[in-house]
Amino acid sequence: MSPRLAVTALVLAAVSATEAPAQDPVVYHVHLRGPVGLDAMRVVERALHVAAEGPGSALVLEIQSPGGRFDAAQLIVADIDAADVPVYVLVTDNAWGAAALVALAGDSVFMRPDASIGAGMSQENGLRDLPLPARRALRAKFGALVRRRGIDPRLGEGMVDDQIVIPEIVTEGGLVTLSTEDAVRTGIAAAAVQDLGELLSQLGLPEIEVVTVGPQWTGTVVEVTNRNWRDVAIYILRSSARFRLGTVTSMNSQQFEIPGGLLVPGAVVRVLAEAIGSSERVTTEDIRVEHGLVIQWVIEHAISQSNYFYYVRE
Repeated sequence: MSPRLAVTALVLAAVSATEAPAQDPVVYHVHLRGPVGLDAMRVVERALHVAAEGPGSALVLEIQSPGGRFDAAQLIVADIDAADVPVYVLVTDNAWGAAALVALAGDSVFMRPDASIGAGMSQENGLRDLPLPARRALRAKFGALVRRRGIDPRLGEGMVDDQIVIPEIVTEGGLVTLSTEDAVRTGIAAAAVQDLGELLSQLGLPEIEVVTVGPQWTGTVVEVTNRNWRDVAIYILRSSARFRLGTVTSMNSQQFEIPGGLLVPGAVVRVLAEAIGSSERVTTEDIRVEHGLVIQWVIEHAISQSNYFYYVRE
C-alpha cells in the first residue's frame, strides 16, 4: 500500500471509530469524458483540490475518452502524483492514448467488463502525429507508471512503441491495447466492476457518501496549439464583427475563455488565425454556439492544412 493510501485508510478508520465525528468521510467523484485537453486538466485539478480539503477523502476519476492532448495528460498526471489523497480510476468505456496515461497515474484502476485501455485507435488519438523525441519521452513515462505497479513496464511502453513484442498481447508493428480481462490478468487493472458502487464495495467503502464534483464552465473555450513557425493572432468572427482573443506564440498552446454574455447560445461564429508578419490566414467553418462549447484547433506549419474539431462539455 502506498503511503498516501495508508494515511487515508487510517483517517477513514479513525473518523468511523469516533462516536461523534464532526464530518463523515466522503469519496469525491469526477468525470473525464471526451478528449483530454486543458479543459479536462482544469476539471481534474479542481476535483483534486476539493478532495484534498474533504474529511478523510479519496477521489474516483471516471474515464471515457478516445485520447487527446498528451501535454494536457502529463499535467494531469503531475497533479495526481502530487495529490494528498488517493486517486482511483474507473474506466467505463475506453481510455486510449492520452487518457490511458492519465488512468495509469491512479493508485488503482478498475474497469467495466467491456472497457479497454491502451493505444486504441492511434491514428485518431494523435499518437502517430508526435515527433520521435516526444514519443520516446512518452514511452519512458508510460513505462514508469506501469513499473510502479510492480509489473512489466513493457506493457506501458508498448502503448506508444510499436517495436515492442509481448507474447499473447501484441506482435511487432502493433500497439498495446488491453481488454478488461487482459488488464486484470496482467495487473494493469485491479478488478472488473460494473459501476461506481461496485468499485466502492471493492475498496471496503460500500456505505460512504459520494459527492460528484462538476466543472465550473464560464462560457465558450477556444484551445489553440500553434505548430507554425510564426506567432498567430486569434479572432472570433460573428456576422460583421471581429473580436481579437489574443496571440499564440510559435510552438506553444493557449486556451481562451469567452464569457457567455459575448457568445450566446444559437449564435454562429468562425475562428480566424492570422500568421503575424505574413498574409497567411485560415478560418474554421461556421460553428453554432452551445452552452459549454469547446473548440480545439491545431495551427500547422502549412497554415492551410490546420485542423480543428469541437464538442460540447457536459
